Amino acid sequence: MNGLKHKIVSFAILFYSFWIYSNYCFAQNTSIDEYQFISPVPNSSLNQSRTSIIIRDGDLIDESTMDNRDIIVEGSKSGIHVGDIILAKDFKTIIFKPTIPFVPGEAVYIKFLSEVKTKKGRELPSIQFSFEISDRLINKNSSHLEDRFERSRKILNEINVKKDSEILTGIDDLPEVIVNFSDKPSP
Repeated sequence: MNGLKHKIVSFAILFYSFWIYSNYCFAQNTSIDEYQFISPVPNSSLNQSRTSIIIRDGDLIDESTMDNRDIIVEGSKSGIHVGDIILAKDFKTIIFKPTIPFVPGEAVYIKFLSEVKTKKGRELPSIQFSFEISDRLINKNSSHLEDRFERSRKILNEINVKKDSEILTGIDDLPEVIVNFSDKPSP
């Protein structure tokens, strides 16, 4: 009988520990599907270090129920982030702007608590999700396309693909094009 009691108590402790852990871990939950829009996309990567967290419910939000304690933002390298929680002009979208940027290459964990209410009195569902910050910093003064164009131009200049005399200058310089037509296409 002692062996059975020991197994039951062990199972109860194990189950309770797992239940407690699952309630406190930062994992995506099903309440996310209840929101119209969340940014950054949960589990996304390559987000910029100055990204804001955006949560849109769709119903009008009661601004008096909003508080900076309603959202917990934690970076895996930078720790807890404080910032401003703002209600957008549509009165349906909550924006959290961190005071300090995230660290490149870190994971960011978000926990939005269900203390915010709509104008109808409905509590917004609690959600937890994470995303990753890109490990590369983007220079604000140049875009990837400009960099790629410049690199391509340099490569073409280095290999000298065409001499100036071979560059096409007008419509008359285009080669003749022959179009074949068949009224019996293959099946």
